[in-house]
Amino acid sequence: MNSHLEINDHFHLSPPDEKDIPRYVEFLNDMDIYNHTLTIAHPYTENDARFFINMCRGKEKEYGQVLQFAIRNKNEEIIGGIGFHGKNLFDAVKHKDEIGYWLAAPFRRQGIMSSVIPVILDYGRNVRGLSRFEAPVYEGNIASEKTLLKCGFVREGIMKNAYQKNGVFIDGIMLAKVF
Repeated sequence: MNSHLEINDHFHLSPPDEKDIPRYVEFLNDMDIYNHTLTIAHPYTENDARFFINMCRGKEKEYGQVLQFAIRNKNEEIIGGIGFHGKNLFDAVKHKDEIGYWLAAPFRRQGIMSSVIPVILDYGRNVRGLSRFEAPVYEGNIASEKTLLKCGFVREGIMKNAYQKNGVFIDGIMLAKVF
């Protein structure tokens, strides 16, 4: 099981670890991340980070593969995260999974995520045997939509009232890439 994936000379992916907790708390308290994700809490606490790391380890045992990765710089510091939801429980949908990601504010608009996404797709294809990748985004998350389109995803449509956050329904945009 490969748990270290090279992006380039400056960045790589590896599983989240307890040493990342302070950076998770620092970076995931960003309201922009909260506003564009469904399951990241605000405020984001050390307990949230520990819960996430334990969930990642549990899913790794359940699936026999790493599903969540920390995006790290060459100093091994976490700058973001990317991974799979791991929903493919039934034979009819084992060929697909949903990806989600975030990037800390100081590292945005540098093309990092456009380099990370192809690596996670290769991992999904070669290690997990996936052929369809879904990446729904909240309507209005233009930066994420542009990044996915740049990585070859196709806008499949709008999902009306797909999400509910803070008592408000949010439309989603389904983007997908099929191999």
